[in-house]
Amino acid sequence: MKKILISNNKLLQPLYSNLDETVYEKKVMSELKCIDEIKKNNFDLALISPLVYTSVITKGDFRIVPTNMLIMEDYTNSLVINIKQNKESLEKIYFEEINEFMIVAAKLVLSERFNITPVLTNKLDEADIIVSNKKISDTCFDIDLTEDWYDTFEIPMVAGFWIVNNENEENVANAVKLTKEFAGLLHDHEHISDDYDDCYIRTGKKFWCWSEDVRQYLEKIFDILYYHGYSEHIADVKILHETYTSFNEENNENN
Repeated sequence: MKKILISNNKLLQPLYSNLDETVYEKKVMSELKCIDEIKKNNFDLALISPLVYTSVITKGDFRIVPTNMLIMEDYTNSLVINIKQNKESLEKIYFEEINEFMIVAAKLVLSERFNITPVLTNKLDEADIIVSNKKISDTCFDIDLTEDWYDTFEIPMVAGFWIVNNENEENVANAVKLTKEFAGLLHDHEHISDDYDDCYIRTGKKFWCWSEDVRQYLEKIFDILYYHGYSEHIADVKILHETYTSFNEENNENN
């Protein structure tokens, strides 16, 4: 039975909503656990975030499958940063759902846009900032995470994509077919809008499939993660069925 690893980001659920658990072993787990399992090569396909990818790419020939994935551009109403008003300081942040990449994304937006650097807390009542899938109160200042990510970094947020070990020929041959099968019927994109007030409409999109633009988005995201200390190196964007030359091979060719 093939083992399918999945990051515990609920936003990614449409990408595997049709996965037959009588045929495949589905393992939804934290991103830290995903990293550990991928480094051990204890998987056949994995649905992961950019943060996981940058943590494992040097441990094997793992490739991004150009297939269904989640890219969020501008306003998507997916995750809301709720900031309590009338606070002397904003020191602690609480996440209703723990997903390492979304935690990093929220902290990057708060730091870059608002110069706020809160520490994590697991106690809701002591939090100054609460990250949820909705606006929790009219007394809070609310920020749409993907909207402010887009405004801050000028690229959409790539939330999750599939990878496969390029050395496993059977999995490589079936990767695109299987990942499309796991998603079932899925539109290429969807438009999201919200009447913020009488004179301003917030709009955005969710994209559910690979396009060549995603390569550039990932390159910049990997740069961002490295620059802010969330990755030990700038990861290469390695796509399935493309040829890459290692640094040593380039030196041998030039000598």
